[in-house]
Amino acid sequence: MKINRLLIPAIIALFILSGCDHRAELISVVHEDGSIDKSIILTEVDSSHINENYFGISPKTGWAVEVKRVESLDDDENEEPLQDLRDSVQTEKKTDMQIIFTKSFPSVESMNAELNQPVDTLFQVEAKFEKRFRWFYTYLDYSETYRAADRFRVVKQADFFTKEEYEFIQRLPARGKKVSAADSLYAEALNKKIFDEYSMEGIIEEHFQFMRESIVKYNLGDDAVKKLEDSRPGIVEILTESDDEQGDDLVPTDDDLYLLELVDSLVVPLPRPQMDADYIKFNDEFEKRLNFMSWVSDGTFTQRIEMPWELVENNADSVDGNRLTWEPPLMRFLLTDYTMQATSRKMNLWAVIVSGLIVILTLILYVRSGKKTNG
Repeated sequence: MKINRLLIPAIIALFILSGCDHRAELISVVHEDGSIDKSIILTEVDSSHINENYFGISPKTGWAVEVKRVESLDDDENEEPLQDLRDSVQTEKKTDMQIIFTKSFPSVESMNAELNQPVDTLFQVEAKFEKRFRWFYTYLDYSETYRAADRFRVVKQADFFTKEEYEFIQRLPARGKKVSAADSLYAEALNKKIFDEYSMEGIIEEHFQFMRESIVKYNLGDDAVKKLEDSRPGIVEILTESDDEQGDDLVPTDDDLYLLELVDSLVVPLPRPQMDADYIKFNDEFEKRLNFMSWVSDGTFTQRIEMPWELVENNADSVDGNRLTWEPPLMRFLLTDYTMQATSRKMNLWAVIVSGLIVILTLILYVRSGKKTNG
């Protein structure tokens, strides 16, 4: 990632304007013994995702892979205005690559070991399985949680978002469902706040945190950090303004090291090239996290869970028998974790039989006892 005058607005524009360029569907078939048959379907991707993807899965880790072409979901409204003039011309339908990963796990613990790795550049999903015995019924509780996709480490959500905004996010309906005009306006404003303000500050603050730590590391003076903070508004303005606005460069620029050039010129002389290597290492790691967040924002995610018994409780967007579907909008798991849960149950016939026998035996003893008393 290049830190230059045009980078930050470009990244924010990427978050806001990027369409749903890929689709991810996660399917879990839950068995009563706690084993899980897992499928992850990636659509509108390329073949590189077979071995490298943001779920961290591949044939190398035991996943079976099937690749096929499916009809594209591109809207007809995206066609050229003169499409009607070509109606008589036979055209080939657009198709997208689809990669289907499947693997069976003996337990949620083994599945979590693969899909819930504490790695900032992976999509993290945590599953929980619990079986509860309640005499006449056995209950099975199952849930999967998408970990928040926010990968900024320095900026704090609490400085930007209110309790009411988090509550609004929790109330959001399934993707594509209609909301009131008021909620639509509120969601639009919140989305703008997330990407224009929070994400912008997250990008800037991570780089300034690197500079603060480097100033301390290289003993550049007790007042250097204060000078950096005092110069921050001017540096940010230079980083985010266009070439036309800036005119002549303040310093000769190497785009990859432009922030260092600015600090070296405006704040304090830096130990170059030692800091160059540090910055490139930091920037490479940060770019990977930023690319992950961009990938999440570019996609749509669908979760399906099939339970083994009769459903008694769930928070799914739709239900078909014992099959549940969730279609969360991005905002549901961008800032906070998003949990999808279901409870099913089966009747314990043996418990019913035992209870019946106990009742019958009790009645027999009662009748006999009554006869003896009367006798």
